[in-house]
Amino acid sequence: MPESNDEFYSSLPTYLQRRIDKAFYSTIRKQHKTRRSPRKKRKLNVHSSADTGGGFVADTGGGFMADADTGGGFLIEDQNQDAGGGGFIVEDEEAPTDSGSDSTHIPLSLIPTALEQINLPPDDAQVLSVFRKAAADWDGVGGDGDVGVVSLDDWRAVCAVLLEGQSPGDSAGENDDQDSDAYVSGEDPDVEEEDSDEYIEEAPNRRRRLCQVKAHDSDFDDDEEFDTNKPLTARQRQTCVQTFALFFDSVPPEELSKQRIMIGDIQRVVKLLNEKMKAEEMMEMLETFSSSPDKSMSLGDFEKMMVAAGLV
Repeated sequence: MPESNDEFYSSLPTYLQRRIDKAFYSTIRKQHKTRRSPRKKRKLNVHSSADTGGGFVADTGGGFMADADTGGGFLIEDQNQDAGGGGFIVEDEEAPTDSGSDSTHIPLSLIPTALEQINLPPDDAQVLSVFRKAAADWDGVGGDGDVGVVSLDDWRAVCAVLLEGQSPGDSAGENDDQDSDAYVSGEDPDVEEEDSDEYIEEAPNRRRRLCQVKAHDSDFDDDEEFDTNKPLTARQRQTCVQTFALFFDSVPPEELSKQRIMIGDIQRVVKLLNEKMKAEEMMEMLETFSSSPDKSMSLGDFEKMMVAAGLV
């Protein structure tokens, strides 16, 4: 997961971070409880050996009465209540574990359940498609026969976009109200100042170009027809490649054509510009121009978007 997405999650108020993580771990714990096998019971063989002193005459007890340590009698009571059942039947108790607290992946099938815990729609096709793409990237990591898993980092990144700007009052029905009150006023004003400094240091041309892309992208209509089949001129193509490269700072030029813009790349650019863009708008932009089932945008898709926006 790109470090920038982690930074985006970290920039959220603490009460939102807690809600996102709580939904992730509690959903995994609930699944673990449902999969646990029933507790088995076994009978103690009270009369299995003369050494236990379980009859009228115990070899080591010296008569009708056996030493207290041998447990002579018909019932064996374990003095350590934690270790046994104190009778004929003893339950095999499993050691308590905080299952799920150290998990780093959640099965894709549990994502709707986890979304419900943070008051997000569990059946939103666009949101689920993002998680399906993330699960495909981690294919084979999960266990217990689960098909497709989503990492904690991917879960945080998507939820951070969906919950960005949500006020404490929007979390009605949650048990974190007290936590919300404790952290609402705890936002560090220095964070905004640091972001502003980083933003000011960006080259003017880069910021202007990214702002133009962001501004035009948010106004697209799915029913609008674009003349995107016309071949691009060399100058238009160069402009598209240069703008596309702004989403991938660390990628060499020769690798740009293999890159695809995902929702995490868009949210990074929006944060860089100190702009606000709803998650629905980001997903709508990808869905409008993406030619891929996972709704990611290739360089060719990006060129069509630039033409439709009138930027080239």
